[in-house]
Amino acid sequence: GEIIDANYPPNYFDVINISAVLISVKDPIKFIEEVYRILKHGGTLFIDDVTYDCFRLNNFFYRLITHQDRDYRYFLNFFTLKTFLKFIANNHFSIAKVFLYYYSDPLIQNHVPAMSKQSFLIRSAMSFVRKTKIDKLFRISRLFQVALTK
Repeated sequence: GEIIDANYPPNYFDVINISAVLISVKDPIKFIEEVYRILKHGGTLFIDDVTYDCFRLNNFFYRLITHQDRDYRYFLNFFTLKTFLKFIANNHFSIAKVFLYYYSDPLIQNHVPAMSKQSFLIRSAMSFVRKTKIDKLFRISRLFQVALTK
């Protein structure tokens, strides 16, 4: 269901953690306004989500192998870090900390599906990215994580 339907009282939570949700929310502005309403003054909001860059890179590899685009119709919102920060700036939160995670980061390597289940081409491409850290050079991040305060 939608967070708005939960009818939490104003200033109810000290901390809210939103993980991989904004990409699927029907109305992200209404959603974030509701989160702001139910978060206590001085409270902290943690948001992490997949970046648009990630989808571009995944689609590139998918198209390379299958010669067609991936079907992302179930995802409603795509943010780059820049568009996300602009979105947040328009919604009253203060940015406390920003993290970007790249494919070549050890943390992300543990979250990407097992390489043994991928095609040889994908395994080779990901191995190249991890060894050269070319994703950081071109700033193609996998995830962003932001800590915000009200």
